[in-house]
Amino acid sequence: MQKITVFCSNKRPAPFLQCSHMEQYVKKNGLWEVCRTQAMPQIRTDSVAALRKTMQEIIEMTEDSRIILCAEIAGIPFTAFDMAGYGIFISDRLEDKVLDGILEDMAASDEKARIREAQIKSAAPAETGTPGIYYLDLAALQEECPQISSKKALQDFLEHTPFVELHLVCGHIPPWLENSGKYEIRAERKDGKVQAVVTKKQC
Repeated sequence: MQKITVFCSNKRPAPFLQCSHMEQYVKKNGLWEVCRTQAMPQIRTDSVAALRKTMQEIIEMTEDSRIILCAEIAGIPFTAFDMAGYGIFISDRLEDKVLDGILEDMAASDEKARIREAQIKSAAPAETGTPGIYYLDLAALQEECPQISSKKALQDFLEHTPFVELHLVCGHIPPWLENSGKYEIRAERKDGKVQAVVTKKQC
């Protein structure tokens, strides 16, 4: 059960350096409830060493919660949570829909991480949560593993895997794929990369 740690002042999410206490929320039987409240230690900002030491104390206070929410966070506090692997969320509202949205974002992030790990391990598209729909960030794969060509990553999959759609992110559509005559490719350029949907041509 995932816990969300909210850094508060006056029962509302506060800028991290101004928070007076933390509240941990869990969702039980469809309802969010506070499972733990604890006063915050004084956050020392008189030196970098003091702030880092205080951050370590605060991280230990969160125990098994790895998601935090506050109204504002930057600098060393942000870096400390980020390096410790926390999900960091910013909002000055404490509402059910905000907490629900955080869990949805974490689930989506976990799914992306799972897909990426599977892609790197197999150097091939990974199936998403929808049967028949596969995804490969070829640009990211080749950045991490430059020795992997587009053919090595895609050809075996295309020839031997039944699929409905392949969602592909790349720098450009591989010419051998575009010119094969076997596939319909819908593509658009977004954020400097090509995002394409590949389907088999119908006879």
